[in-house]
Amino acid sequence: MNPSIEWSDLITQQQSHVQQHPVFNAISKVLSLMGNVSPALSGKWLNSLWFKPQSMPLKKEDKSWLDTANTEWMSFNDKDIPVYRWGEGPSILCVHGWGGHSGQFTPMIKTLVNKGFQVIAFDAPAHGAAAGKRTDLTEFAAIIECIIKKEKSPLHIIAHSMGGVASVDVINRGFPALSLTLMGTPLSLEYIVKVTQAQMALGRNVMNAHKQLMETKFGRGVWQRFDLLKSNKDLAIPLMLVYDKDDTQILFEVSGSLQRHWGHAKLIVTEGLGHNRLLRDKNTISGVLDFLHHST
Repeated sequence: MNPSIEWSDLITQQQSHVQQHPVFNAISKVLSLMGNVSPALSGKWLNSLWFKPQSMPLKKEDKSWLDTANTEWMSFNDKDIPVYRWGEGPSILCVHGWGGHSGQFTPMIKTLVNKGFQVIAFDAPAHGAAAGKRTDLTEFAAIIECIIKKEKSPLHIIAHSMGGVASVDVINRGFPALSLTLMGTPLSLEYIVKVTQAQMALGRNVMNAHKQLMETKFGRGVWQRFDLLKSNKDLAIPLMLVYDKDDTQILFEVSGSLQRHWGHAKLIVTEGLGHNRLLRDKNTISGVLDFLHHST
């Protein structure tokens, strides 16, 4: 399989499916116009925006559930972040995605706790109740590492979207997990960059300027580090993929790429739930629970 060819096909499909927010459209136009004059300046502005997530609102019922947690505050890079904990039993770590928060997992966590699991979750910097305005995937990964080290024993991981990319990175670097469930997770960081370029109709010179700044900050190896198709092909843990056919952020076809990469991966297919609602779907939760029981 040639990942670059596959990316091209997926990006073309994604362009026709994407649903953009009006503010996002406005930013795209400004960046594109600026790129015609100064690609370097446009790339620098894009790079600055890249690390500032727009965290989604917290529903009342989700806040009420988070309030029931045994919450510890972790100091990370001079930012206070909440680590939530419920229940007793085999431990599961839930990792939200970019712009998300732990409250998105509320229905799933309730079910898991009722079925005898202990569930841990956290809000990454600049997300949910955590402090900060900027963050990146390396911080997501480092926090996951800190939690695994503190637990002193392997746990299951359920990760949504970009949280899944960070989770795979942590496992690849030798931190143990009993199983991994990836929900609506993209192929890689570079895939997201390419999709963003297509969505925002930005020139290659603008994106190259942005990518160079990324490499200056994180090193040239950042693209391979956060690339699921270049990760451990023989990932020796039970693996579940959950993808929705109507996801407009991460195309369903990504699941096929990952299944070909990890031949042992199981797949839950949903329809009509999109990118975020699959976290709250009863049938999906039931499928994940069944997978966990067989992996414990």
